[in-house]
Amino acid sequence: MRKLLSLLLLFASFSAAFCGDDFLGTRSSRFKDADYNFDLTRSALARAAHWERDAEYPPLSPRKARQIALDQAKSLRPEVTNWRLDRISLEPIGDADWIYLVTYQDFSGPIFGVAWSLQIPVYFDGATIQPKIRKFKP
Repeated sequence: MRKLLSLLLLFASFSAAFCGDDFLGTRSSRFKDADYNFDLTRSALARAAHWERDAEYPPLSPRKARQIALDQAKSLRPEVTNWRLDRISLEPIGDADWIYLVTYQDFSGPIFGVAWSLQIPVYFDGATIQPKIRKFKP
């Protein structure tokens, strides 16, 4: 029992040190045969430009965010030949920070029902997140 408790405490300490206070959350998409998990971090948010409270527009235009996300979608799923923009939204992170969430749909082949979509977070400095990809059998 004591060994089990020691192992649990060690794991908890390792998890806290590994994740730390940097982790803000995950935005996930399921696309065909894989889950794409984009982990948001405080350090990446701190490096990014900020939308000042008195500024009328965000520091990165939606048009630029759209292209950045499209480039990442193409690199993640090169077999997709026809991406269509579904939506761009602003999501508040914390009290004063924001990110774009850009969603693309795959219109490469025949669509039966809802098209597959991939939602990509984009920080205001134009940075994206390399997702953790978990493949599975459909």
